[in-house]
Amino acid sequence: MADSENKNNVHKQRIAMREAILTCLVPEDVADLVRNLINMSTDPAVKPTDRIAAIRTIFEYAVPKPERAVDVTSGGEKLSSGIIIQWEDDEDIQTT
Repeated sequence: MADSENKNNVHKQRIAMREAILTCLVPEDVADLVRNLINMSTDPAVKPTDRIAAIRTIFEYAVPKPERAVDVTSGGEKLSSGIIIQWEDDEDIQTT
C-alpha cells in the first residue's frame, strides 16, 4: 500500500511542478493551450486519433527542431575546393 501512495505522491508532485512551470515561465494563453493539450492527451473520452495528435503537438513544441544551415559565404554560387600551392618566382609551373 505504501508503494501506491508513493507513486500517487510522485504523480501529484509532477503535476504541481508542471503547473508551477506553466504559471511562472510561460505566457498565460500558451499555458492554457498546453493544459488543454495535456488534458486531451490523458482523457479516455477523447478519440484516440485526437489524443495522439495532442501528444504529437506537445512533443513538436517541446523538442526544438535543429536550425537549417544557411550559406552566407558563396551567395548561392557553387564552391569548389582544392590544394593551393605557393610557388616561388623562379620555379616553373607545369600544367597538363
